[in-house]
Amino acid sequence: MGALLAVACALVASGVAVWLTIHICVRHQIGMDHPSESRKIHGHPTPRTGGVGIVLGYVLTLAVLKLYGYPWVLASGLLLTTLPVFLVGFAEDLTNKVGATLRYVAAMFSALIGCGLIGSMLHRVDIPFIDALLAFPVICVAVSVFASASVAHAMNLIDGSNGLCSMTSVVAFLAICGVAWAVGDQDVMIAAAVAAGAFFGFFLFNFPIGRIFLGDGGAYTAGLFLAQLSILLVARNPQVSAWFPLLLLLYPIWETLFTVYRRAVKQRVSLATPDSLHMHHLVYRRVVLKSRAKHISERFAFITRGSLASVIMWGFVLITVTPALIWWDNTPVLMALALVYAFFYSWVYDRLAKSRPARVIPRLQSAATGLKIMAADAGRPLGRNSE
Repeated sequence: MGALLAVACALVASGVAVWLTIHICVRHQIGMDHPSESRKIHGHPTPRTGGVGIVLGYVLTLAVLKLYGYPWVLASGLLLTTLPVFLVGFAEDLTNKVGATLRYVAAMFSALIGCGLIGSMLHRVDIPFIDALLAFPVICVAVSVFASASVAHAMNLIDGSNGLCSMTSVVAFLAICGVAWAVGDQDVMIAAAVAAGAFFGFFLFNFPIGRIFLGDGGAYTAGLFLAQLSILLVARNPQVSAWFPLLLLLYPIWETLFTVYRRAVKQRVSLATPDSLHMHHLVYRRVVLKSRAKHISERFAFITRGSLASVIMWGFVLITVTPALIWWDNTPVLMALALVYAFFYSWVYDRLAKSRPARVIPRLQSAATGLKIMAADAGRPLGRNSE
């Protein structure tokens, strides 16, 4: 009951806060993102201040939880932990002048606060010789800070398509909430439920038509929330495998590791160099724009091109989240599945990068055609594409 109340309250509070944020930012042209770069896939100026509405919704929900006597202390500590990286990310959303290095340092600082404030320290990874090293406090803190900051950066990396980062976050928060419920961890369950509701309230305005974007403030907040809750769930509940959160978040994590390899080894450029070669960019160009799926987004205003790319990418999320939920306490199975996913992702990326656009994943084109027919049969109105 507490988790359902937390999700419902956060959804409503966040939805109202995001709606107000949209109107204020559009009216006063605050934090607007203009589609002037080749890696942008939206077609009109859009506020990138969604993180503000999410944080406000989260705060209002904490007040409701405290009022009705539900656990709120850990959720409050999580918010305080995240404030430094949120503020630095929000500054980037407003000015476009905060570099990636400073944002990463801010994420590390937030994670360091989490170690002391809420005890989010990674004491084990279920690999004996590494666990022996983590027994040393300095190493434990260093690894915890690095892991949390890296997950925060990874979530920002996949924030390039309507609903992709926000829905990935919602699904992951709900998964953490479910496992926390299974092991009886009320504090983590409530905190994850509040976060899920807050980000889903934003999602309603970001998908399918992106009226507002997460921005760096929202994306880094999502990543740090997920990292801190994952560490807390494992640290507080020894029956939960340390590989559960790894498989749960393997899509953004592997996307980041693959990007590091691609830039450092293959392209030999700076790791901070932005590009349009992430998986969601390739799906957008090779599957959506260069297939019959393009005609759907041209005819129906409720399906945008960027949103179609997100729907496809949600598949990469579900194929890690689903088995993680099934085998959350089985380390060998989770390890094997993580390895399989890494090979699968790399194979799909290679196919997308090298294959002719018209030949890439033809079944997705057929599915898109089917969606078009279904929408026509349902008598949905035609409209101009909003992207």
